[in-house]
Amino acid sequence: MKLTKKQALNLIASIIDGEATETESHAFFNYIKKDDTVRKQYESLKIVRELVKKNYKREKAPDHLKTKITELIADLEWEKKLSFRIDNSPNSIKDVSKDRISNSSSASNRNTIFKLLKPLRYVAAAAVIFFFSLITIELLERTSTGQLPVYQSLEEIVFTHFQNSDEFNGVLVSVTPDDINHASEYLEAQLSYFPRMPVFDGAEITEVIYSNFMGNYDVPILKFHQEEIDENIYVFAFKLDELKKEKSIKRDSEAVKHCQTYGDYHIREVNGKHIVSWKWGDYWYAAVSNHNGNDVIAMVEPMEEENNNW
Repeated sequence: MKLTKKQALNLIASIIDGEATETESHAFFNYIKKDDTVRKQYESLKIVRELVKKNYKREKAPDHLKTKITELIADLEWEKKLSFRIDNSPNSIKDVSKDRISNSSSASNRNTIFKLLKPLRYVAAAAVIFFFSLITIELLERTSTGQLPVYQSLEEIVFTHFQNSDEFNGVLVSVTPDDINHASEYLEAQLSYFPRMPVFDGAEITEVIYSNFMGNYDVPILKFHQEEIDENIYVFAFKLDELKKEKSIKRDSEAVKHCQTYGDYHIREVNGKHIVSWKWGDYWYAAVSNHNGNDVIAMVEPMEEENNNW
């Protein structure tokens, strides 16, 4: 399935809300590899959605507001029914003088009520506009510059990559190493990355992927395969000094606070998947799979380093 620019733009909201089909998602992410304009719009809308989600919790409307809205709806319904009952056509004039006076007076009264109620619809509309204006102003005032901060959650980007792990976005290089040592040598020699390599019990490293993470930021991804159960674990390795310079990416604050030594780790759930974060030396790691985060940690083999653990 190939998309046009218009089709890709129309799909953005469905992709972010998780309502797109697997075929549509696959086609969309393939398309934005070659169209920076659509990709940036997609990333920007995700940022705005995340900001609204984080800064505003859904609250129940107070009872007095529910009462006012119910009354307004009832008044508008009455107005609608009233307008259909009023007949100002010439054929409605009666021959009998008494009836003519009575009907004229009744119609006049109904018309007066109708005119008094008509402005209510404009009051209701103005109230809605005013309410959303206050929300917008408050959101802007919560930022230091009066503008929305341009950043995205590292853990959520990792999850998005995992969703499309059959074909990672923006792959620059993909290598199949002989073993963990070969993978380490490749990272050092070809990418100038010197991370401490994780080793998982029951899993073998099967691929080293150097891929675009977000914007102009590229990172290596280590793919480990558990042959016995046919599952994969993906580990993203970040140079801490480079990651800190990327203002468009923000790590989970609790993860940053907690992960200080070799034995520390943090688990964050994103859309039902556990993103496991930890810090080894000058590198920050994020692992994602279909496993529970604690099970992933339990698989890490002890290595000769400080506390000899995770």
